[in-house]
Order: sequence, then structure tokens, then C-alpha cells
Amino acid sequence: MRNPVRPDDVPGRAVAAEIGERLRQLMGVDTDLPPPLQSLLDRLRASEDQSSLRQCGRSQAGARAAR
Repeated sequence: MRNPVRPDDVPGRAVAAEIGERLRQLMGVDTDLPPPLQSLLDRLRASEDQSSLRQCGRSQAGARAAR
């Protein structure tokens, strides 16, 4: 059985960003998002950043405790 792809992984996000960029180039679309949608995306990115920082802090604390 194949391993499932988790899009929340850093490489998965990089691949998704690259696909999006290539699609924008192919389609010739270069428009800004409506402000309410841009605001929601900004909030999502901030939430993801905080979540990854918390996980990083937990893994570092666990590493210190194991010493």
C-alpha cells in the first residue's frame, strides 16, 4: 500500500506553491484576491506559523528532557 501524501508537510507545501506558480504563468492570471479572502488567507498562514512554532518548541523540550 502506498504512503498517503500529507499536504501539511513542508515539501508538500513547496510542491503546491510551485504548481500554483506554474498555473498562474500558464493561465496568465495575475490578479489580487478580494480583501476578505486575502484576510482569511493571512489569518490561516499566521495560525499555521504559530502551530509549527509550538510543535518545534515541544520537540526541543523533549530533546532536552531526554538528555
